[in-house]
Amino acid sequence: RRRAPSYPRRLSRHSRNRTATVEAITATYKVTYAGKDITADISSSGISISYTDNVEGESDELALEIEDTTGKWRDAWYPDQGATLTATMEYGGASLDCGTFEIDMIEFMGPPDTVTVRALAAGVKKAMRTKRSRAYEDVTLSDIASRIAAAYNLTVEGTIKPVKIKRATQHRKQDLRFLTELALEYGYSLSVRGARLVFTSLDSIEAGA
Repeated sequence: RRRAPSYPRRLSRHSRNRTATVEAITATYKVTYAGKDITADISSSGISISYTDNVEGESDELALEIEDTTGKWRDAWYPDQGATLTATMEYGGASLDCGTFEIDMIEFMGPPDTVTVRALAAGVKKAMRTKRSRAYEDVTLSDIASRIAAAYNLTVEGTIKPVKIKRATQHRKQDLRFLTELALEYGYSLSVRGARLVFTSLDSIEAGA
């Protein structure tokens, strides 16, 4: 679990699923869009940044809420869905690299006119959220994780014990959800970190809680 002790944050725990949210309230930040630093462009508009570090079973999320009284975000500055965002926050001498995200949703509200840009960790593709049915026989958890990761050009990180699984059936489930549930069954937490599937033993999480 990533920690940033000097950041204002909320940490809620629901059984073995933990979600940490970091908000840039008094923090300084840097944001890039498609590789271009847009910090100066958006800071003059008034901005709220929230970063949700989903520790288990879901993708990390980044949300930018920006004032748009001039309407430029509805026109010339309208962001492309699927474009990449990166964010870094600094607070009290600590620095948090939030990672790389792909824009998933753009929302407009008002008055006052605002635009909210929501993005998911870049490793989670739409195809990964498609429900599938298939079976795995005489494999290990690491084997299944590697096959799923390879399908999305992801890498697997973490030490996974080579326990043999006689049969694991995925029935109309998203790959990420199926792998998360299987990991829990064998004592691991799964999270998506950019282009990595990160496995952490539940014993180590409990020890560090």
